[in-house]
Amino acid sequence: MILGSGTFDLCERDSVMQCALLDACIVTVDEAFSSLEVLAEDGDFSDTPMAAWLPQKHLLRYDAGFARCFAVCLVAVAGKLADRHPHVLASVAEEMAPSVILDEAEAILDVQGRRVDMRAEAEGAFQDADFEALFDPRLDGIEDSEEAVHQAMANLRFEDWFRPFRSEVAVHPYVAEA
Repeated sequence: MILGSGTFDLCERDSVMQCALLDACIVTVDEAFSSLEVLAEDGDFSDTPMAAWLPQKHLLRYDAGFARCFAVCLVAVAGKLADRHPHVLASVAEEMAPSVILDEAEAILDVQGRRVDMRAEAEGAFQDADFEALFDPRLDGIEDSEEAVHQAMANLRFEDWFRPFRSEVAVHPYVAEA
């Protein structure tokens, strides 16, 4: 269960949606591991499934270390989603991770002939949607703007994506030093 501006509880979804979300967790984690394999064989990040999940403006900055950290966030968030205890998304990277899972769940449901806006279903999981600005080319540079400071947009700079939003909320130990 993930707490944000509300609650996103897997158990409160119907069985078809639950299965799609759990299947999406498996698919995205497998794709993250596949991405790590490509990078371990000196492949290019842009040739990995992970490349499609992240803001394109930083494509040249993503490397194997970043990919490992993002894979850990994806695994951590999948665990938070499936756990009955309440959890919060601790960082920008952890906010990006459920978006990947939700998009995959939506695609799974589409194949089954069921159209569901998974982002709308999971709206309560997110404190806000600030991280989505990183995906909009029209907002390039917002992380360094006065607007971001004024609107209290936290940790949008690339080097801050794995840092916790608040000191009382921990990120996974693997990414704590990223």
